[in-house]
Amino acid sequence: RLVMKKVKFSTTSRDVNKVCDEDNQKDVRPPYFEVEDIFNTTTRFCSFEGEYTIHAFGDFLKTRFVSDGSEDLIPDIQYTILEEEHCCGGVFYHKYSSSLKSNELSATTPGYPDFYNASTRCPYIFRCRPDKKGAKCKIQVHFVDFELESANQETFNRLDGRFPDENTMIVASEGPFANRVDNQTNGCKNKDQVWVSTCTTLFTSSAQRFCSVNEPSKSITAEEQILVYFQSNAKREDRGFLINYHAVDENGVSPPIKNSTAC
Repeated sequence: RLVMKKVKFSTTSRDVNKVCDEDNQKDVRPPYFEVEDIFNTTTRFCSFEGEYTIHAFGDFLKTRFVSDGSEDLIPDIQYTILEEEHCCGGVFYHKYSSSLKSNELSATTPGYPDFYNASTRCPYIFRCRPDKKGAKCKIQVHFVDFELESANQETFNRLDGRFPDENTMIVASEGPFANRVDNQTNGCKNKDQVWVSTCTTLFTSSAQRFCSVNEPSKSITAEEQILVYFQSNAKREDRGFLINYHAVDENGVSPPIKNSTAC
């Protein structure tokens, strides 16, 4: 994760901060400093001082400084890179026509079936591989077990500082908790929860959210990739979840089981 501390631009000839719209930094023009994750989700800063944490959905973050062309521009950018407290999740592949069955391919919360830790964040990526060049396949996930802990106020309080009002000073590119209006009314508020997206990014309004009062009840199938994001709150824990996954054809059908000729 990256903790942003300070972003300030100055020159010897003019006040750069006058062109910085601090209430809408998402689309600000140069100069700016930008953080980008593996799915091209960006957080942009033209002026900031404090502490703002950006969690990577994936195994890396990219940063860039974009100048406005001023020869006397002086950037003052301060941030810290920290390792997540709990390492979990991962990228899971299955090749179509593989002899492995769905119940032999699984992903779980850390420590399953023992309880996961509080304040845990885990990104999972499930992908299929076609059995031949030019062919297409789909990936399917099924929640075999799903036991998450209920709500506590600590989660909301912990996130509240990141999104102080509807017009957030720094827009976190519609991350899991950016839409605070929906968050107020959703049954998963303050609960340990799982986000599932069949798009190329998790940060979309079509992502599904599951928790103790809204459990996934069916298999989820998507073209080539499914993203799953787990976050626990800051208090109690539970068993977590067990996911089986496997590749299917374009109609959602598993390949026929091949009998082995080996003795």
